[in-house]
Formats: sequence, structure tokens, C-alpha cells
Amino acid sequence: MESLRNTHKILMKERTSAIRRGLLDAIDSRARLIAIKGSRGVGKTNFLLDFCKDHYKDNPSCLYVNINNLFFAMEGLFNFVERFYKLGGKVLLLDQIHKYPNWDRELREVYDRFPDLQIVFTASSILRVKSNKYLHGIVEMYNLSGLSFREFLELETGYKLFEQTVPIDVVYRVFQLGQQYSWHIQSYVDDHLLCHHKNWQSDHYEQQTGAVAEFLGDTIYTLSSEPNKLIAIDTEEGIDRIIDILTPLVGNRVTLVRSQRDFLEITAPNVSKGRALAQLALDNNLSLENIVSFGNADNDISMLSETGYSVAVSNATEHVKSVANEVCGHHNEDGVAHWIEKNLL
Repeated sequence: MESLRNTHKILMKERTSAIRRGLLDAIDSRARLIAIKGSRGVGKTNFLLDFCKDHYKDNPSCLYVNINNLFFAMEGLFNFVERFYKLGGKVLLLDQIHKYPNWDRELREVYDRFPDLQIVFTASSILRVKSNKYLHGIVEMYNLSGLSFREFLELETGYKLFEQTVPIDVVYRVFQLGQQYSWHIQSYVDDHLLCHHKNWQSDHYEQQTGAVAEFLGDTIYTLSSEPNKLIAIDTEEGIDRIIDILTPLVGNRVTLVRSQRDFLEITAPNVSKGRALAQLALDNNLSLENIVSFGNADNDISMLSETGYSVAVSNATEHVKSVANEVCGHHNEDGVAHWIEKNLL
């Protein structure tokens, strides 16, 4: 036990994070049993150490251990946890749980025997966790993916993109209304797409955008991190009804804008593509007059209105076309590329 504590102290003392992973803000850090799945080399060990640094720095009741250690083969996971708990342990960070035989059965025994002990463990991306017969219904599972574009930029340049998040009280209110009216409301927390459950709306969004959703169940209603945005997905008429209900209740606290006919984005006040572009131009000493913007949906209008010249694709909404200086070809026919080739190259 002492050698494991010493290893933990050394790792934490030498801990320097090149980047903070967005998933740290997305998980429910209060859950008793948390699984972090990911492919090899994605950074699961670093994630556990950063989790410890965020929540339990210098707290002796928290311990990081790598299960791929001869100690566990000799003593056993349950016996180790029992000793740790009797010594005042409260939080265990178990790395590479899949390296231990019968990990799921012993983890369930630990969960049942020590109800005030929190365990966060990492596992291979191919390991069955949510559907595991021993862990079903008791584990909160998250996927740690490769770096998001935002994280990559921060790592490569040291520059953190300007961002504003949706106020958490408004988030809870929107989710409450979503439950009341059976809306599909999904959340983005630092490029992680979070949904309650899989349905036609989540399938539709994944097919449209290529994003991969994480399904949290009711945990999504209690997330403590403010999201970058919420998205409601419904029929065109359904989105009209959602706008009619939300506008008088939270319309003065958020921006409501369609990204396409059946997608409604709910963002912080005054957040828009136009404002983001203006900030980037300012940061890079560029004039908006020298920028050409392209768009197709209502959430592009603020950007099209800011730049020196604006172009709508032929499949854009009529409102967008009326704002743009020019209309180019359909996006399915590489309309933007053809316009750039003809006018700029």
C-alpha cells in the first residue's frame, strides 16, 4: 500500500498538463462509479491524474493506481479496496481495469460493500461497460476521444479560443421544459455531444454532422458545467412551437437561432458567428471589409452581415439569400469551391 501511495505522490508532484481535456467539465464528478473508455494512447492515464488534480489535489483520501501491477495479482482488487477504505480512503482512480481478471464482478462487490466510496476507472474502448450484467444501471460511462479541434488549437498555439457558455440556470430551465413537452434537447460541452438517449433526432444529427453522441440518461439534467450550446431537434413545425414557448420564458437570457429548418441552437446572449468572426479578425489584425463569408442558414446571417462581401449557396433559405450580396451554386455541387476558383484564384 505504501509503495502505491508513493507512486501516486510522485505522479502528482511531477504533473504538468499540456492541455485540459474538455471531458473533465462534462462528466458528473459526483457519481459513485465512473468509467472512462478510450483507445490506446488517447490519454486516459493523464485524464485520471488531471481529475485528481482538479478535485482531490493533496487529499490523502484519494489514490491513483494502475491495475496492471503485480500487487493486484497477488492481493486481489477487493482485498486492496477493503484495506484502502479502512485506512480512510474515499476516492479510488483505477487505471487499466481491463487488465484485471473478473474486474466487473469484483467492482460490483466493492460498489455494494462500500457505499460512500467513489471509483473512477479507465478501460479499453472495446470493453463492454454499460451493458455489463454486473455494472448495468450503476455506472456512468464516458468516451475519451482524440483531441477536438478546439483542444488541438490550444495545444499547438497556446491560444484559447474566445467562448461564452449558456448560463446553467437557463440550461436547467430548458431541460425542464424539454421533459415537460417531450422535446429532444442535446448539449455541447467543449465539443462533446451529449444526449439523453438514442432516438431519431440523435441519429439525424449524427448523420447530418458526423458528430458522435454520448448518451447520459438522466445525468444530462444535472451536469454542473455550462455548455457551449443546446440544440433542439424536431420537425420544422415542432421547432416553431419550441421557439414560441422558449421566447417569453428565456428569450432575454439566450440567443435562439435556427441552424437549419429542423435544428434550433440555444446559445449565450449575443453569441453568433458574426461576433466570433469579428473577434478573430480583431485578434489577427484583419479587416472585415477584406473577408468573404458564405452561408446557407439563419445562424449565418450575423456573419454574412459583418463581412465586406457575402455569398449564399443556392440551397440557402430565402432570408439568407436576401442578406447576401450574391448567390452561388448548390453546396452539393461544390458551389462555394467554384465561386472561389472563379473569383479569387
